[in-house]
Amino acid sequence: MIPFELLQSPIFKRNFKNFDKKTQKRIDTIILEEVLTNPYNFTLMKYEYAGLREVRLGRNLRILFAICDECRELRIRLRRCIDCSEI
Repeated sequence: MIPFELLQSPIFKRNFKNFDKKTQKRIDTIILEEVLTNPYNFTLMKYEYAGLREVRLGRNLRILFAICDECRELRIRLRRCIDCSEI
């Protein structure tokens, strides 16, 4: 069972389509097997990306994601996440 829910932003969905199938599969695998099972293992960002965590997929590719409960706990203002105002 995956303890977290995946919500993808429209920008992520649009950019994801631009990757080749091999890269898409790699991203899906990282998200499903690592990010959703234990997102706290990844680097917590600072400054303009405060409240986001980062997954590096090589030198030129990274995924930024938020854990809603963590944003609220750190008292970071709404990042305009997909459903942040509804939670």
